[in-house]
Amino acid sequence: MLTQSIYTHIFQRNGKSFLYNSMTTLFAEITEELYEVLFNRDYAKLPDSVCKDLLNKGIICEKSDLYTYYNTCLVKFNGTSFNPHVCNLVIVPTLGCNFNCPYCFESNKVPKRMDKIIQDKIISHLENSKDFKKVNITWYGGEPLMAFDIIETLYARIEALPGIEIGEHSIITNGFLITDRIIEFINTCKVNSIQITLDGVKDHHDKTRFLKESGKPTFETIKKNINRILNECHDTTLNIRINTNKDNIDDFGILFKQMSEGCISDRLYVYPGFIRTETADKCSLCYNTLSRDSAFGFYKDLRNKGINIDFIPRKVNSKGCMMHQINSIIVGPDGEIYKCWNDVGNIDKVTSHIGENKIENASLFFHMMAEASPFSDYRCKDCLQFPTCSGGCGWYRSRNIRENGRFDVCPIHKDTRILEDALLLSLRKEGKLSKQIIPMI
Repeated sequence: MLTQSIYTHIFQRNGKSFLYNSMTTLFAEITEELYEVLFNRDYAKLPDSVCKDLLNKGIICEKSDLYTYYNTCLVKFNGTSFNPHVCNLVIVPTLGCNFNCPYCFESNKVPKRMDKIIQDKIISHLENSKDFKKVNITWYGGEPLMAFDIIETLYARIEALPGIEIGEHSIITNGFLITDRIIEFINTCKVNSIQITLDGVKDHHDKTRFLKESGKPTFETIKKNINRILNECHDTTLNIRINTNKDNIDDFGILFKQMSEGCISDRLYVYPGFIRTETADKCSLCYNTLSRDSAFGFYKDLRNKGINIDFIPRKVNSKGCMMHQINSIIVGPDGEIYKCWNDVGNIDKVTSHIGENKIENASLFFHMMAEASPFSDYRCKDCLQFPTCSGGCGWYRSRNIRENGRFDVCPIHKDTRILEDALLLSLRKEGKLSKQIIPMI
């Protein structure tokens, strides 16, 4: 028995009919006759050739296959979550930072540095896990480059481990402390990607991301360092996150143009990071956070200014985040282990300690591994946008379950009105209608 795929959406605008499929990312104009058949689910009226084409494109399916994609993702998710051969290792060599950003967790934490005992335990953890064949490394903080000596030492020791390959290698930094020595490390030790955050244009950025000791601005130095990484580190992708909320909503477009003009590198990725500021009771996002409508308005405004950033949803990998992966750990400077980046520095979210070989907070650990996974949320199973969001943020889902949170983990495109507007807006980018893919009937 045939049925419409969960991931198919049909709609009409201005006398035209359209079809979208989130699993295949197909978007096409269709005839009104085909729209009527799909709307009425009267598939017996379809010519055999058209029916076969719709099946091949995942627009319709056998009823027995309705959840095949979802179940496939579940199996892949579990395979990644319990992969014994790959270790995703986030190392926080220090909680200290040279900035004094008012919104950062670090401001209320003791700026500890990781000592040699903890470093030894990290190496022992990798040595004693005989199944590990690959380790992906990310340096995080605080500001990790304030403890660059630890980074150099630990990386050299990990690289020397027999039988373990270093896979992805990345640094999340504020971008201020780039030196000749660090540039050499990036190139020699094959740092695949670096993330740097700006808080908008210079005037806005320097009000929030300034030096802790002197209060001096940081924007110009970071900008020079961004250019330096692009010019001198030819195998490294540079991700520039522009923090965006209602207060600086125009800044992204300005910075995007500034960074894109004259830059021919395909290693530079500039993207908006919508700041998710919370209410006083920590149960939801505050008014200053962009709503779905405001976020879509933001993208439409960029398009009107000639910045053609796609806003149509893209299919994502369903492997999940490291929170749900048993061999993915975030190691703090005292050897404390967290399951999510957002919890670093919060002692209540420590699940264990490196080298102890035991789970100290079983309730939290197994909750994050299982209960907070996207496959524990029954709503995701029948959601049109599951292929494009893979269930959303597990950290917010966890807080909804355990901390009385009211956070919306769904993507902006969950609102079908916004989805339809975004799809139609994408047609304007090319100045013409998408190619007719579905046969006429």
